[in-house]
Amino acid sequence: MYLLEGLLSWDRLVKVKPFIRRGARLCDVGCGGKARLLRHLASRLDEGIGIDSEIYPKKEGKLRFLRADFNRQKLPLSVRSVDVVTVLAVIEHVKFPERLVRECYRILKPGGVILITTPSRWNEPLLLLLAKTRFVSPEMIGQHETYFTLQSLGLLLEGVGFGKVKSTFFQFGLNIFARAVKPG
Repeated sequence: MYLLEGLLSWDRLVKVKPFIRRGARLCDVGCGGKARLLRHLASRLDEGIGIDSEIYPKKEGKLRFLRADFNRQKLPLSVRSVDVVTVLAVIEHVKFPERLVRECYRILKPGGVILITTPSRWNEPLLLLLAKTRFVSPEMIGQHETYFTLQSLGLLLEGVGFGKVKSTFFQFGLNIFARAVKPG
């Protein structure tokens, strides 16, 4: 992993942790091969489910890992089955972000929370420069499909049916953190 990516990844984890209550059933969409968020929070979760296209399906104590390509498939979980869904530095890689957000809505219990982080639209030129100088992965930046503003991400969440949508900048305004609740 590129050094800057590791630091940003850790900062995302710190950003979302206060919104994940003890005893929650958490689904981390796009958890990555190391599933850092789930492994870090495992002791406080009832269950952690990681979904990624590049992970080997397995179970490790309270953690379960499922393989799925969320560009093409539904999330492999039942309707209203999780308390929290995290989508950290993932939605920008998805060809059809609305479809992914709808799937997250489908698997969330009423009153459940979605937590999203994504680069802001204004971060694109900087990310391209950082990729060119190899401070971040050029392959990962090359896979970005969509950049969001606070407004466009909020409208996407509201359009799917989420309420209590709050979007803010973090990491010096280069990234967006959005939190929304599925009405109960």
